[in-house]
Amino acid sequence: MKIDRLTVVNIDRLYKNNTKNNIEEKEISKKGDRIEISEDAKKIRSISEDNNQYMNKDIEAIKKAINDGTYKVDTKELAKSMKDFMKGTDI
Repeated sequence: MKIDRLTVVNIDRLYKNNTKNNIEEKEISKKGDRIEISEDAKKIRSISEDNNQYMNKDIEAIKKAINDGTYKVDTKELAKSMKDFMKGTDI
């Protein structure tokens, strides 16, 4: 294989271009990504967190009642819910 001056110049040019592209890519990656959350999304998140707090209180009250043996189940409502579920009318 014969390497002449033109080949060396082309190799040098390719190396410099590749190095330049790598430097540009690194500079772009230093800027990083940015995420913005809309005000509506922030409100929804706040409402969701409030609901979770209330649900957690209800769950804790039910757990306590079960552990104390004071939790009562409305058997008629339970039977109705089971019947509706079996029919596929209420999921």
